[in-house]
Amino acid sequence: MTEPYLFKEWKPNPDRNREGRIQIAVVRYVNLVAPEVIVFHIPNGGWRGKTEASRFKALGVLPGIPDLILALPGGRTAWWEIKADGGRISPVQKAIFSRLDESGHKVTVIRSIDEARSALKQLGVKTKETAWA
Repeated sequence: MTEPYLFKEWKPNPDRNREGRIQIAVVRYVNLVAPEVIVFHIPNGGWRGKTEASRFKALGVLPGIPDLILALPGGRTAWWEIKADGGRISPVQKAIFSRLDESGHKVTVIRSIDEARSALKQLGVKTKETAWA
């Protein structure tokens, strides 16, 4: 007789870094096609020990802050949250995004290079892609 616990149904491991890979691609894309835009990430997320987490909180880490900030020509900024397909905005993120929106800072959810391209166009950023076409 076979023990049932020895034959659990196999399930693939979830890809826990899919959003990270999308974010890397988006940053590379923006740097390539719009070098006048400064795009950067403030490392608010990630797992930390209690001591380091406490230190980061004192330094101003704020849960829910979007993944990327873009400093645009003309003194403007854009806030981008990177999500993989199926990725959802958490309640903490919704609250922060709402606060940003109330103060005039729109947050855009970006899931692909195509969405980054479209967002840059909506922001009026001229890219090298138009020159290449």
